[in-house]
Amino acid sequence: MKDFFIFGKAIAVAEMIGCDEVNDFYLKRAFVDKDDTIPENCIAWAFSKVQPVVPFDVKGQQGLFNVDEANIEYLPFDVSTDEGAIALQR
Repeated sequence: MKDFFIFGKAIAVAEMIGCDEVNDFYLKRAFVDKDDTIPENCIAWAFSKVQPVVPFDVKGQQGLFNVDEANIEYLPFDVSTDEGAIALQR
């Protein structure tokens, strides 16, 4: 499974449009099993305008980052195609 994930890199940019305390509405959409234990006070983030980018290094913390857009190379949005998926592997 580790080979599936890209660690230490940003893979998309997005506009954050909201956040809310995690509840059953979010858990159903996040494919969380009924047996899973979810810590209290978890927050769900809502994004729009999600665009995949050529992965670039981000270090020092988990979560959200402000980055200089001048150095971002955007990818085709449809990563379900071979061209889009291959572009993410660069």
